[in-house]
Amino acid sequence: MYVHKDYSMITYTFNTITYEIIVTDEWDCNEQRMNQIKSDFEYCESIGDWTTINNRMTNGIKWGWLVPINDSTPLEPAKEKGSFW
Repeated sequence: MYVHKDYSMITYTFNTITYEIIVTDEWDCNEQRMNQIKSDFEYCESIGDWTTINNRMTNGIKWGWLVPINDSTPLEPAKEKGSFW
């Protein structure tokens, strides 16, 4: 589990869900990169580019650099039966 430290938490809110933007692979430029990602989201909002926002959010959640921190949506159980792997 990743625990952020040594920088301010950068968040982005979309459709009532707040996400934390987490960059851990750019060493001393992490906070700068996180602010750029937030700025990119805000720019896409300003021009109504909802497709890009959706694509970036989907990939950000998939790859772990965008983490919902107040999502109250209940998790659904797995539909497949069997072992974990």
